[in-house]
Amino acid sequence: MAGYASYIVDAANQYGIDPNIALAIAARETGGDDVNAINMADGGGLMQITDGSAADYGVNDLYPDWATDPQQNALGGMLILKKKIDEQGGDVWAGVRAYNGAGPMADQYLAQVQQNYNNLGGSGKGTFNFQAKDAQNRPFLNILTHLRTSDPNEPFDYKSISEIMAQSNPDVRNAIDAQKLTSRDYVNDTNFMSPDVAKLVRPTSQTLMQNRIDEIKDNMGQQMLQDNLRKGISAINLINKSNNVDNKGMYSGLMKSIGIDVPSNVDQYANSGDMLDSMIQDAENDRKYNMQVQKAQFAQQQRTAQQGLLQDKLNHMNKMYSMMGGA
Repeated sequence: MAGYASYIVDAANQYGIDPNIALAIAARETGGDDVNAINMADGGGLMQITDGSAADYGVNDLYPDWATDPQQNALGGMLILKKKIDEQGGDVWAGVRAYNGAGPMADQYLAQVQQNYNNLGGSGKGTFNFQAKDAQNRPFLNILTHLRTSDPNEPFDYKSISEIMAQSNPDVRNAIDAQKLTSRDYVNDTNFMSPDVAKLVRPTSQTLMQNRIDEIKDNMGQQMLQDNLRKGISAINLINKSNNVDNKGMYSGLMKSIGIDVPSNVDQYANSGDMLDSMIQDAENDRKYNMQVQKAQFAQQQRTAQQGLLQDKLNHMNKMYSMMGGA
């Protein structure tokens, strides 16, 4: 058992598969669902590779002695399992089911493998017993062995996590002040209008200025969202790359301290390339449209106010003319 288990664990680690899943499968295939009973029988055993699968998945080329060599058999089984998982889009348990086949029998197979996995403790926490026996099949040695998929020797990646956390978000206040200095000030424009015109258009000018500030905040908010998304993506990749559960937890905790919640059990890679483009473009289009409408309203109000004042002056002149005896 000890030799067979070590072959399976080594093969699983080589192909990036949870060793407990590999042992659970081997127990189903050749151990009667008992990890300690996994065996390499004549003409079969261990991972129960078929001739068809060996040919289809390249086992014959890489491990030509898979039918008789338990080490090669374990490696061949993990090669097939890895490719089955890939065929299922990375779904591990769907790959385990496909390792057996399809239909109701495959469902039963998967359920039993999962039960074996749970019996081992799951997720790298399992144990199995090695019991050595003498020529009369009497046990003389019993060892409890613990399996751990978390690498205790993996160093904490201070450099990567520091680089992620050091990325600063934009300063909204400075951006607003800079825009005020470099952009048109609609409120200030009213200071150069006649008091009556200024009184009429000042509310719209103030709205325009507030919209400009809101636009800056919105732009900066989108930028901050993208920055945080970028940090989150980097953290996810760092967590996925780690083989130490304690390091994963630390990465997750440090990210949470800066407001980015990335669970330590993330099991997928994300690509931030186009995730926000549609939302940002929609917001930008709406903002541009509203600004155009408000500018047009401002100009129209200004013209209307000026025309009204001209008409008032004309009416006043006509009244004065009449009082002076004009025709």
